[in-house]
Amino acid sequence: MKVEAFLFSILAAMTACSSNDDGDSKEPPPGEQEPGRCSGDITNCALGALSDAQKADMCNLTLEAIDSSSGAKFECKSGPQSGQYLQVNAKNECVAQKFPASCSITVSELLKCYKAAKADACAAFEEGGACTAMVGRSQECT
Repeated sequence: MKVEAFLFSILAAMTACSSNDDGDSKEPPPGEQEPGRCSGDITNCALGALSDAQKADMCNLTLEAIDSSSGAKFECKSGPQSGQYLQVNAKNECVAQKFPASCSITVSELLKCYKAAKADACAAFEEGGACTAMVGRSQECT
């Protein structure tokens, strides 16, 4: 089973603010930030809140952080998670991905998952592993 393969990297993050009709500033609920509404460092920003420029930076940094070539596959080959994998996208594929504002997976979660899957895919996908929370919420990002 292929886990939705998002390819992103680090920057860090601060929550974005939005204004209501009265001009008052308020923080949106997690996962409901509009694209481009992430300011500052983006590590803690939801994928759905990143601008195109932030997403491109994130893709570059992830490729550097996981130090793997496009097409690399981090797959669990035995045990209960057998067949689960993440695949590294090419930069242009990474940048082209669109995420709805409801996508609450953070850049930090994504990066931790990729690093863990590269080191030991079976452990990354097992209950409590670095990828389980992200995989559980991946449907909100398609």
